[in-house]
Parts: sequence; C-alpha cells; structure tokens
Amino acid sequence: MKHYIKLLRPHQYLKNLAIFFPLFFAFKFKDMHLLGRVAMVAACFCLVA
Repeated sequence: MKHYIKLLRPHQYLKNLAIFFPLFFAFKFKDMHLLGRVAMVAACFCLVA
C-alpha cells in the first residue's frame, strides 16, 4: 500500500494548491463559477503530476 501512495505523489498536490492563491488574493473566492474552474484545473494538475 505504501508504494501505491508513493506513486500518487501526494507531495505534488500541495504545490498544486498554489493555483488557488490568485483567486483568494483577488477576493473572488465566493464566486462559485471561478472556484469550480480553478478546482477543475487543480484536479487536472494533480492527475498530470
């Protein structure tokens, strides 16, 4: 099981959360449309990592 977790590379996920920073700094985090789009991009980055 440990090897499967290593293959998922969870340490990359933390880096991918940086994509949310512009959304928060622009105070647009209440806009559900933008939040959904950014979440989709973050999910894609996690899958590619």
